[in-house]
Amino acid sequence: MNERSGAWVRIAGVLGLGLALAGCAAGGGWAAGALALMAAAMLAVSGCSSSHSPEDGTWQECCVEGRIDTCFCPADAICNYGWYNDCGDGTCTDPSTMCPVVDAGVPDDAGGSWESCCVEGRIDTCFCPAGTACNYGWYESCGDGTCAPRGGACPDLDAGVPGDAGGTWESCCVEGRIDTCFCPAGVACNYGWYNDCGDGTCTDPTTMCPAIDAGPPDAGGSWGPCCVDGVITTCHCPPGVACNYWFVECGEGTCADPRGSCPP
Repeated sequence: MNERSGAWVRIAGVLGLGLALAGCAAGGGWAAGALALMAAAMLAVSGCSSSHSPEDGTWQECCVEGRIDTCFCPADAICNYGWYNDCGDGTCTDPSTMCPVVDAGVPDDAGGSWESCCVEGRIDTCFCPAGTACNYGWYESCGDGTCAPRGGACPDLDAGVPGDAGGTWESCCVEGRIDTCFCPAGVACNYGWYNDCGDGTCTDPTTMCPAIDAGPPDAGGSWGPCCVDGVITTCHCPPGVACNYWFVECGEGTCADPRGSCPP
């Protein structure tokens, strides 16, 4: 017999006792009998009240205000209390929110390695477990410790060129120093038209570099940029000679033969 059935049996027994007492009352004491019945019913009902029983439902783990707790789920109800992220130490988040990053360190015997990675736009160091291809290096280094996802655009640089404007950055001569300038897509910027004078200095193509030991001072001719051993330098072209110092500029002062290609 379950608890609920036993409760009704108790109610019936007490009611019977009340009726018997009412019948024994002198002078047809219906009032006393009624009082006895009411008292019996109250005692019986009070004996039936209790907290949730297993038959009413189940207690399940749940996430309440960021802490793992226990919640009651009524019978025949789909409460889905288990839909949360267990973040450890008794904390939790809803299923759509990631657990906070915990700097708990990595056990010495965990295996794996620490690799450079891009975290929220900053270059950081992330742990890659042994046997895992983490691909942390798939990011664009934007300088000054900043980064962008692979295929993404770095923040705008000093040149004020939008990241999605298209074009290339090329070596150029700015106020006598070799620098890097942006050339929009479809534009012939001719930034390479300068004389590389060495030590990061340069002149415009119509101005000779300061005298060096490369040739006699009064030899005539002109000095122009050329490619020597993969590095852009300045070469002398004697008067009346078509020197054709043709080369492919590869950036950062490097170059390649016009019939070849820049190193990867």
